[in-house]
Amino acid sequence: MSQVDRPLAKFANLAKVVAIEVTLDGPGVDRQKVEDSYGQVSEQPSQYNYHWADGFGNFAHTNDPDYDPNRYTTGAAYQRMTPAQ
Repeated sequence: MSQVDRPLAKFANLAKVVAIEVTLDGPGVDRQKVEDSYGQVSEQPSQYNYHWADGFGNFAHTNDPDYDPNRYTTGAAYQRMTPAQ
């Protein structure tokens, strides 16, 4: 990948997360309970293995264990969520 292509790859990943957030809600979406680092429990789509929250009601979801939404956003501090007890 050339130096020119690298910034574009970052935007592709960000667009992927934004698209996921927009299409998650609706009938028939299985949910799992997860907890953020602030102690808040919420239900998130179970088709994704990794969930991130910024503490302001914004979420990012992915199946990529290496994905970190903080690399592609500014001013946000996303923390990975864990399964709720």
